[in-house]
Amino acid sequence: MTRKPRLRTLPSASYSGSAPTFAPTRDEWRQIGGTFCDLSDEDERRITDMVVRYLRDAPFESHVHSVNKVVDRLELICKAAGRLYEVLAHDYKGGSSEVGSIALEHLEVRLRVGLPHCFSGEETSLGADDASTLAASIMVAAKLAKQDVMQDPTPGIQVHDAWRKLVLDLMDWAEQRRLSVTTAKKAETSKNWPSPFVQFFSRLQDALPPDAREFCGNGPLTDALADVRGRRKAKKNTVRELSAKNSTG
Repeated sequence: MTRKPRLRTLPSASYSGSAPTFAPTRDEWRQIGGTFCDLSDEDERRITDMVVRYLRDAPFESHVHSVNKVVDRLELICKAAGRLYEVLAHDYKGGSSEVGSIALEHLEVRLRVGLPHCFSGEETSLGADDASTLAASIMVAAKLAKQDVMQDPTPGIQVHDAWRKLVLDLMDWAEQRRLSVTTAKKAETSKNWPSPFVQFFSRLQDALPPDAREFCGNGPLTDALADVRGRRKAKKNTVRELSAKNSTG
C-alpha cells in the first residue's frame, strides 16, 4: 500500500464535540468476536478503551492546520503589525498626529473592552509609545512563533494517525491473547481470505459511527491493516537489531 508524503501540520488542534461513546450490546460483542475469539469482560473493557480513545482523537485530524498555512498567516500578522508601527511612528515623529490620534482612540476603546486588565483605571490612557510598543511586540511575537513552527521537526497530527494507533493497540492486545494477527493478501477466492483478524476488525468497525470507519471493504481494509502490520514488524526488527548491537558492543 503506497502512502502519500506527509504534509507537515501543527502538533495540536482545537475541536469541541460531544464525548464519544462506544457501548455494544452483548449480542453485538458476540458478533464482533465471531470466529476470531470469545471476548471476556476484560477484553471488552480494553477494546472499549481503545475505541473511545480513537473516537476522541480522530476528529482533531480534520481540524489541524498545515505548517505552510500557519506560516503564511503569521507573516500577514507580522507585516500588519509592522505597518501599524510605521504609521504611528511616522505620524507622531513627523509632527502630523491626526491619523495616529484617531487610530489610538479607536484602539484604546477596543482594548478596554477586550483587555480590561491592561488598564488600572479611567485615568490611564493609551499613548503613542504604548501603541507602538504593542505593535512592535505583536510583530516580534509573530516572528518568533513562525520560527518555532518552522523548526519543529515533528510531522504533526496526521490523517489516520488515530486509526493506526487503534490498529496497533488491537494487535498488541491480540498477541497478548495469543491470537493471530495475520493480514495475508491472498486471492479473494481463498477460503481463508480475508484473515480472521481482518474479519474481526471489520466487524468492530461496523459497530462504529459511519464517519469513523476507514478503508471499508475487505480489499482496502486488508491492504491498510497489512501496511500497519508491516511497519510495526519493521520497527520491532530495528529495535531488536539495536539491542543486539548494544549487547555485543
